[in-house]
Amino acid sequence: MISFQQIEVKRSVQYACAGCGKKRQKSISVTHTINPFNVNESGQMKNAAEVRQGALDELGLRETQFLRHPLCTKCEPSSYAERKALCELRTATPVVIDGGKE
Repeated sequence: MISFQQIEVKRSVQYACAGCGKKRQKSISVTHTINPFNVNESGQMKNAAEVRQGALDELGLRETQFLRHPLCTKCEPSSYAERKALCELRTATPVVIDGGKE
C-alpha cells in the first residue's frame, strides 16, 4: 500500500449565528497530500511548502465562504434542497485569492 505524506491545516472561526444570534466557534480543516499527481504550473511535483500554501489558500476560501452566511449546527438546514441553496448562497460571489487566481 502506498501512503503519501499529508499536510493538514486548521483554523478556528468565531462567529455569531445568522439564525439564532448566539456566539459560536467552528473549526475548519483542510488536508492535502504530497504526491506525484500534485504538480505545480511547470509540471514538477509540488514540495511541502507549495502543498502547505495550497492548503492554506483553500482554508482561507472555505472560511470566507462560511462567514458569508454563518449558521450553527442547530440552524443549518436539514433537507438536501435547503443545504444546496445555502451552498449556492455562500459560493455565489467569487472570492479572489492569491493575486487574482480563484
